[in-house]
Amino acid sequence: MRTIFKIAVCVLTISAYGQQADSFSFVGNAFDQQWSPKTIKVEGQGVGMSNAINAGMFNDFVFRTGFTPAYKDHFVNGTQNKVNIYSLNNADAEYKLDSNWGLYLNSQTSSAYTGNKEISDLLFFGNAPFLDQSVSTENLKFIRYSGVSIGATHKINVSEKAGAKVLIGLRTLFDYRAVSIADLSLYTSPTGAYVDAETSELHATEESITILKGIGLDLGFDVNYVLDAKNSLAINVRDVNLTRLLNYTSLQFDTSLRFTGIGYDIIADTNSLENFVDSVYVPIVQNARKESKWTSLPSRINLKWNHRLSEDNVLSVGVQTVNFGSLGVMGTVGLDHTFSDRFRLRSTLGYGNFSGVLWTEAAEYRLGNYNVFAGITGLHLALAPKMAGSYGVSIGAAKQF
Repeated sequence: MRTIFKIAVCVLTISAYGQQADSFSFVGNAFDQQWSPKTIKVEGQGVGMSNAINAGMFNDFVFRTGFTPAYKDHFVNGTQNKVNIYSLNNADAEYKLDSNWGLYLNSQTSSAYTGNKEISDLLFFGNAPFLDQSVSTENLKFIRYSGVSIGATHKINVSEKAGAKVLIGLRTLFDYRAVSIADLSLYTSPTGAYVDAETSELHATEESITILKGIGLDLGFDVNYVLDAKNSLAINVRDVNLTRLLNYTSLQFDTSLRFTGIGYDIIADTNSLENFVDSVYVPIVQNARKESKWTSLPSRINLKWNHRLSEDNVLSVGVQTVNFGSLGVMGTVGLDHTFSDRFRLRSTLGYGNFSGVLWTEAAEYRLGNYNVFAGITGLHLALAPKMAGSYGVSIGAAKQF
């Protein structure tokens, strides 16, 4: 009888911990754990990250018409083998309809690039420094898109230890551009009069003339599992999708081309490729066009282990990936400190192959039934603007009972 009583107490303790919802919606789990009808949460974030582009160049791109020479030179003289860049502007809103269902709205703009250092220098700053030279890269990738998703959220009580939230919606695209090249080599003539390009497995979309670029399914889910009274696991998946492109074509070829001018940028434009290649190669370009019907945009996966150090402190270790790692893998260690039932601070350190060094401070404050949230990424870059890394801001507000 005593053994049964102990087991019952243990189960109730674990269940209480698993279902416990604190008062924080952003640096906590209150919004989904409580799932109270007629509550709402709105959040926005903007982040830019790179292993090679320094913070000074990011600021120049946003606020200036050109790059500051010192920041540009620091990048050009860098020793990285690969240049990785990723940016995301994201706005989310969710409204709980009842105790199990909700509605969500998401607006997203994102871009990503990866290529080796020399080819990146040429694409960013022109080929004047590469006269009578060849530069090459493997697995060059570029993607840019923006769109809006709208759909439903649903709460699932899996067990006493586990809970889940599912998102299913419709995604509409208003901008889409993608380039991938398995192998690319560019030779610039001694006078710069022409550029010879050799490509292997080149796929590059051409701009659609319609306002609506695509439409498709948008999926996501959160799963939380309580291991014991101090440890829990969480997985968050967003942007799982299959999108039907509208009126899109793409260039697909393995060939050699000669460009008669040096003003062409394959990352920004393929529709006018015939205007830049030697006339001999125009039929090759025309025959390389094929209809593009389907695409899958990059998904995001976040795995996290939480360990309660004390009543006021929770340690977390996480791994985040974009597009299953092809557009970024990042590891983080964070500490949540609760100053009171109204104020909590989260400090996070991390590193990734696209993000570089990551330092984020985020805080949430509760005012009655309202929660406000703000976070800053890349605080260290204000002191070291020549250092590559991530920087961004996030803000949010929620109303709950």
